[in-house]
Amino acid sequence: MKTFIKLLITLLIIIGMLWFGDHYTNSVTIYFMSYNIETSVVLFVMVLGFVFILLHYFLLFIGAIAKIPASFKKNRSENLRNKTVQQLNLACVNFFEMDFIKANDYAKNVISSNVNSEDKLIAYLISYKIALQSNDINAIKNLDYAIHEINPSKNFITHKILYAEYLFDTAKYTECLEVLSNISDYSTKHKFVNYLQMKAYTKLGNFDEAYKLLKDLVKNNAMNELDLADWQLQIIAGVFANAASYDKVSEVYKWLDSSYQQRLEYLGLYFNVLIRLREFNRLVNYINQNAMHNKNNEGLILTTAQKLIDCKISKNDMLVLHDILLRLCVDSKDYRASLVAALIEIELSNYTQAKDNLLKSLELNPNNDSTKLTILKLAHLTNDEELKHYIDKHIYTNGSN
Repeated sequence: MKTFIKLLITLLIIIGMLWFGDHYTNSVTIYFMSYNIETSVVLFVMVLGFVFILLHYFLLFIGAIAKIPASFKKNRSENLRNKTVQQLNLACVNFFEMDFIKANDYAKNVISSNVNSEDKLIAYLISYKIALQSNDINAIKNLDYAIHEINPSKNFITHKILYAEYLFDTAKYTECLEVLSNISDYSTKHKFVNYLQMKAYTKLGNFDEAYKLLKDLVKNNAMNELDLADWQLQIIAGVFANAASYDKVSEVYKWLDSSYQQRLEYLGLYFNVLIRLREFNRLVNYINQNAMHNKNNEGLILTTAQKLIDCKISKNDMLVLHDILLRLCVDSKDYRASLVAALIEIELSNYTQAKDNLLKSLELNPNNDSTKLTILKLAHLTNDEELKHYIDKHIYTNGSN
């Protein structure tokens, strides 16, 4: 398009000059000192145009020559940049392929070349990570100093995080926390720093500190980003194990997302800590109001009920628990529902119902010794001849066979 416009303008100029030559035949006299030149107007205009064009292209030529050094420098810089990117890519590829020698060589090539500080910093970090992998203490110190020289900002903590991560992976949890504490002033909102601190505190058994960091991470929507689920379970288990009061347990449990509250592993932790704290009434009521709606909780409820029987709970709690077990007995194929219900009925002196539930339990699991022993206990307790006969016929006979 530009070429077409230039040709069009040139054509218009030629046409204009021809038209000008036909209509203007006057002459022009040029005086210079004692000399003078007389020429036609058309020739004069043509000479001026030619001089203008010549001067224009001469200036373009000078400009092009002036740009040669900058163009050469730009091309050289682009080639160096491309080579640097290639070297960094190879360093990363070899690092992830566990070929640390090659990866380090490529990183060193970048470090020794005349590249920008950002590329050198990446290369230093790769070498730093390799030094950590190989536990090369001298290289770690030298690279730490070099990284600080190239980026002295206190806000730059990437290599420190790498070092802390290495300490954690080598089970040096106290040293890991020391490194992280030195950079925490500049990274209070750094998720991965808090994540490493949380893991280190968990490994050291300091679950209260780990719990504080866990809450901050969850608040910052890092649950899926950092895969906190397994660590959360460990921390909650630790907090519950150390809890000395129900208030602490309640606070932590209520903090959990409702989806986690209803998971079997968390329910199990909650039930066990309530038993340990002897909060039997709270536990029985929680099972009755919150856990019965989920069929998957049946096994846990029965296991907990067996533990509660051994704890000698109050009569009121026993009645509520008995009601829970009777509801489970309707559809349950687990012999424990009838067995534990029978144990409560024996405690409540309801021997007739206890007998029925024990026979149902034995029917569901004929080989269970706990059920057999409880039937024997009930037979002697009530002097029930029918039950003794049943024992002689079904239990002793089957036992001898």
